[in-house]
Amino acid sequence: MPVTLTRTVLVILIPGGIALVSWILLYLLKVDTESADSFYQLYSMPINLCFFAAVVIIGTIIEGANTHLEVRWDNKREEEYDVENNWYAYLSCTPSSEPVAFKYFTRLVTTMYFELGMMWATLSFGLGVASIICTLKPSYYTLYSLVTVVFSILLAIYLYFQASTSHEVLCKARKELIGRLKC
Repeated sequence: MPVTLTRTVLVILIPGGIALVSWILLYLLKVDTESADSFYQLYSMPINLCFFAAVVIIGTIIEGANTHLEVRWDNKREEEYDVENNWYAYLSCTPSSEPVAFKYFTRLVTTMYFELGMMWATLSFGLGVASIICTLKPSYYTLYSLVTVVFSILLAIYLYFQASTSHEVLCKARKELIGRLKC
């Protein structure tokens, strides 16, 4: 789990929130608003904490799935980039002054995990919006919901390839840095 606030927001909270928001809205559309409003006024703090907890839980599950993808990519790229040896060399490297590349790696890993998190969040969000459209049944609701699902799938595929590219750049840059620093 990420330990910095920025990474936590980008990798867990934003993807978790986006993955859930359309489903929460769908739920609220189905609830009797008058009784829900009075219930919310009585219990606003626990309800908000429950929503926040759900976002954190979903975001953490998404991050765990992303870790499995990263391990698969590591295995796939092992032969070309010597990922495992370079990873451990990087972790044990203690140069006299920290290279700029160390900060770059941190940013790139966060970017990759954000792209992967948004991949899952986009799929969930799109399915939730399509469900809302089907619930409200406006004119051409079948077409609107289908377009929403197709668009979310295409965006998820794009984000997957973006994250894969970020991972490859990370592997290549780490291999180059370890070779130059002689760690």
